Amino acid sequence: MQQLEKDHLPFEDCRPQCYDNAAVMSGHKSGVQPLKAGVHSAGHEVAMVTFLGTVQAVYVFFSRSTYRWERLKKNLHMSVKAESETRWSARADAVRPIHENVRDLVQLLEAIGSDLNETTDTSSEATQLLSRILTFDFFAAQSFWDILLTKIDRVQKRLQDPKMNFHEAAQDIEALQVYFLANREDIYQTSIKKAKELCHAWNVRIARRCRVKKKILGETGDAAGLSAENEMQHLLKGTIDRMHNEMGERYIRLHNLDSKFAFLLDIKELQSTTIEHTSKKGALL
Repeated sequence: MQQLEKDHLPFEDCRPQCYDNAAVMSGHKSGVQPLKAGVHSAGHEVAMVTFLGTVQAVYVFFSRSTYRWERLKKNLHMSVKAESETRWSARADAVRPIHENVRDLVQLLEAIGSDLNETTDTSSEATQLLSRILTFDFFAAQSFWDILLTKIDRVQKRLQDPKMNFHEAAQDIEALQVYFLANREDIYQTSIKKAKELCHAWNVRIARRCRVKKKILGETGDAAGLSAENEMQHLLKGTIDRMHNEMGERYIRLHNLDSKFAFLLDIKELQSTTIEHTSKKGALL
């Protein structure tokens, strides 16, 4: 109040302005946060949580030692990033180098695990980390999330642009939603195919004892369990569907705003309308 008096600004003439764009982006159920279409999808399945945990473990293993970090950069010509639960750009940066260099990463961990010059703890950690990577689930997930995160990261960076408005944001989210729906089958099939190729390269067993699930009325004994491949297909398709639904909620809210206030974005039209209205008013006078 003292500052207003000093600046000769009457308090009764002051008006507040509130910009709640973050809440619009995330939807009314998620609170104020950046675009998180996919955050709940990533944390819904144990296999996905395990995969992202392994990605983080790779970063921790190499970042704790300057020697290991330099060895990583020398052998793989890359550096790994920390995984983040909230920043999709960080999550994309964490998954991408592992996906692109997974073969070299496996060879490096094998070398560290069998290196007699390494400490027992280092060799043990490398071996344990290697066992977490050499699985069908990890290979499928790393390919799957690289595809999704590349698309999501591009849209998120556009949404964070200060020049972005709700009209363009709605169009971007709709385009991303359409892409996932149109390419759903190809995304999960590509991920499964690449995972099987990597399993074959390192003699990783794909088939395992079926996970028995609770039977429902009318379900046969054969349908009560899922093979490793079928279970992963079911998981990947379910993740894409949940992500599609989450983005649908955000698109509807942005589309409603666009339908009500899009005319405010057309400055030239507003100016011409104002000039025309003023001219007509002057003519009448």
